[in-house]
Amino acid sequence: MNFLYPNFLYGLFAVILPIMVHLFNFQKYKVVYFSNFQFLQNLQMQTKRHSSVKRWLLLLLRILIIVAVVLAFSHPYFKDANSKQIFGSNTVCVFVDNSFSMNDKGDENTLINHAKISAKQIANAFSPSDKFVLITNDLAPEQFRVVGREDFLSKVDEIKANTTSRSFSDISLKINDIFTTVKQSNKKFFVISDFQKSAFDFKAVSIDSAVNVNLVYLPHRNSNNISIDSCWFEQPVLRGNQHLVLYVQVRNYSTSPFENIPLSIKINNKERATALCNLSANSATVVPLTFSVNEAGIMNGEIEVNDPGEIDFDNSFYLNFKIETEVNVLEVFETAPNKYINSIFSTDSIFKYSSQSISSVRYDELSKFQLVVLSQPTAIATGTNSELTKYVEKGGSLVFIPSAKSPVDNSVSAFLKNNFSSEIGNIDTSKTQIQQVNILHSLYKNVFDGSISESELPIILKHFAIISRGGEFQELFKTKNSDCVFGVSRFGKGLFYLFGIAPDDVFGNFAHHPIIVPTFINMALNQNQNKQLYYQINNNEVIKLRNVDLKGEQVLKIKSADGKTEIVPQMISASGEVHLVERNQIASQGNYNILNGSEVLDGVAFNFVSLESNMNFFKQDEIKGLIDNQNIKNTSIYDYHQLNSQAIIQTTGSLTIYKWLIIFALLFLLVEVAILKFWR
Repeated sequence: MNFLYPNFLYGLFAVILPIMVHLFNFQKYKVVYFSNFQFLQNLQMQTKRHSSVKRWLLLLLRILIIVAVVLAFSHPYFKDANSKQIFGSNTVCVFVDNSFSMNDKGDENTLINHAKISAKQIANAFSPSDKFVLITNDLAPEQFRVVGREDFLSKVDEIKANTTSRSFSDISLKINDIFTTVKQSNKKFFVISDFQKSAFDFKAVSIDSAVNVNLVYLPHRNSNNISIDSCWFEQPVLRGNQHLVLYVQVRNYSTSPFENIPLSIKINNKERATALCNLSANSATVVPLTFSVNEAGIMNGEIEVNDPGEIDFDNSFYLNFKIETEVNVLEVFETAPNKYINSIFSTDSIFKYSSQSISSVRYDELSKFQLVVLSQPTAIATGTNSELTKYVEKGGSLVFIPSAKSPVDNSVSAFLKNNFSSEIGNIDTSKTQIQQVNILHSLYKNVFDGSISESELPIILKHFAIISRGGEFQELFKTKNSDCVFGVSRFGKGLFYLFGIAPDDVFGNFAHHPIIVPTFINMALNQNQNKQLYYQINNNEVIKLRNVDLKGEQVLKIKSADGKTEIVPQMISASGEVHLVERNQIASQGNYNILNGSEVLDGVAFNFVSLESNMNFFKQDEIKGLIDNQNIKNTSIYDYHQLNSQAIIQTTGSLTIYKWLIIFALLFLLVEVAILKFWR
């Protein structure tokens, strides 16, 4: 046994006082005259024997009272033999919900302040020798430390409501991890929250049955709220002087419908489009916003919804996109560049066309091109095979156009079969015609006004039939005899386009047909950009940058557009990309710039997690029903009004050693009083 306040043990010397009183009896005797000595002698013998027993019993009781009181003030506890850390009788873990909803008013005070008061009441109900852990939605590393009561109380004062929101299942996993590291058998877990339905997923909760769980309920009123869930563009590549269509999903979390709710978007602080939306109760709707941007470069966007409800933290939604200044296209040829491909990409200034011989491809520059056309190779070297495959896997778009040579070289067959699960057989020289075009594919979106007739499609003089062994291959052109002569498949993060014909007069009139222009242009524009419009706060996001040339000890920074926030993310170079790991350093939603010194490399946008937008809360009886249905053991729930030291003691059984000593001291005192009063 050890003592938290050992100096109080000097009080044990106080036992000398009752011993001295009992050894030296200072009572004066009275002379009593009695008529018969026979009766007097019997009375004296009986009184002396009873008095001796009574005095020794009182001496023992008074010594025990002093010992019990002194030991109680010394706070005895047991030390774990396997650990250098001293543990009290209990390990108490308290989770204080500090999400945005806790800023709401309760009884003349905010719920977060009620939660802090409740956390202090819980700590004060336990002994100073007990150990405490304070957890919030932040899940900061320092919160996983076991501390004393005074440190715990000071940490409670620092809690503030913020945008961070975690599911209860995530919190319970962290609690299990904490309790597995402590040796103390008395494990108490308190949850102080308004129990928002979107966060408290009781069905996924798993808590050790040895842990005593106590839910402190803070009543919250359900509030009307409208928020923006997400957004996306209709177009895969965004260009200047183009009508851009941004789809915005708006959600109504209330039980009341709303009509004519204004929605607007600003691009670089200039309003570009507005719309009105109607929302049914507890539903979502998608609203298109159409606008155009004349300039090129990085665009910081902000969508706003005019929410008639009482919650405003999620009325703005931020996004970041880029208007392409140019699309780089590379043709890799064997003998000479294809004049038709060169001509197609010369029709629009946005395209920057270049060509390289297959024997001298600059592999280190492949990532700069949105589209690579492998034009009519008769053989593919091992190095070229490997580098082109990596290019597609990382997000590039590769087009394979066959040579008229037949049979196909083994290196070409291996390139198609081993990497892209596709094959082309021997050349078919019978005349035919393309009969079917997959006009529903994104490659031909807005190209055709309606259905197209067979007479309007290209004539084919010779072709290779494409055979796909992969599940994601999509056929785009088919002939009359159902041979596929053009298709696309996804490989890694990129796209692989495979032709069974070529823009060459020997294959027919495909090179002169109007369909060739949108086909090749849209293959360049449909390149998978891998750029997210927005990221979420507290999601430990990884931002991927392509075509960034860092030299030496250069460090990239992420800085808010208003200049108030600046962080240095972790940088990881990975296969021609730079990955920025922001490690939850960004706490405010908005638009941010990625800087290399003073140069702006790119832009990003961060938004709050939508988990907090659903302002619906469990009631106390609903929580009790969920606990019973999920059979969560050792769990109690009570309203924060009922929270006091006695309630906590009754709920947790927290009677530590010093409290037992005080109880025994009072019992000894009562026995002493009873002896003095009733023992004659």
